[in-house]
Amino acid sequence: MADLPRGVIDTEVVVLAGARITRHVSAAQRHRHRVLRLVVEGRVIPVRSPQLDQEYVTALRPRQNGDLVIAFLDRLDKYGQRNYAGLLHHERAALRDCGYPLHDEHLIRTAKGVEDVTIVVE
Repeated sequence: MADLPRGVIDTEVVVLAGARITRHVSAAQRHRHRVLRLVVEGRVIPVRSPQLDQEYVTALRPRQNGDLVIAFLDRLDKYGQRNYAGLLHHERAALRDCGYPLHDEHLIRTAKGVEDVTIVVE
């Protein structure tokens, strides 16, 4: 498992993956499902942090695609890599300067120092 890619999955991706499916499934919805399936199938190791865990608990409700979301959360619980690093002043300034949304700073902190990691956001 050490050579598998890692992923920090924003709560909004998981929430929207569980949204009601209509007759037309958008490309964005297919992408969300693909991201969750990669984790569920063990092809991506999810990276988690206390703040991200709290967001998942607070934001997720049973939805029509609940089986996929439940399987994702189960995999996260069993195999998720825990990480949460502080940011230095110049790193915070760089995030501000590039326009990164500060409410998502915890995603950067969760990914910091993890090799081969991708942050997935909406």
